[in-house]
Amino acid sequence: MESCASHPASSGTKHQQLGTIQLDFQLPKKFDLSYEIEEGGKAEPVMIHRAILGSFERAIAMIAERSQGNWRYWLSPRQVAIVPTSTERKDVLAAAMNIAQELEDAGVNVQVDSRTMGVGTRVQYASKMRANFIIVVGPRDITSGVAAIRCRTRFDLPATGDT
Repeated sequence: MESCASHPASSGTKHQQLGTIQLDFQLPKKFDLSYEIEEGGKAEPVMIHRAILGSFERAIAMIAERSQGNWRYWLSPRQVAIVPTSTERKDVLAAAMNIAQELEDAGVNVQVDSRTMGVGTRVQYASKMRANFIIVVGPRDITSGVAAIRCRTRFDLPATGDT
């Protein structure tokens, strides 16, 4: 069996086989396969086996390794993390839950971190968990109706009332 395979490099110097295309001359003989040719007579076919991604799990593992867990937004398990500034104030927690519900209704994967630790610790945790966007909700955000959004790429989006 002849084959052609791709061996992309994962992070570091490791090369792994992903896709492969193989020409199989043995199975057509084993199953006594043939086809008729125009000149009259029979010819033996060649089977082509293909595995575009090889092992699907291996492909996902390579993507995870190369991206270092920084998944694209559409693939991320933590698209948005909402961090209320106070877990004791019911209005702040309710506002965070309302924002989360609106985003979930729009099909966004959202997590509200209402643990009783400091805001900075919870924001740092959301950042470490590679959330694409972090929204910190506090009393001023409730009165203004606007919140600032932190992107995973370290850019802070300005708070505007346009949304």
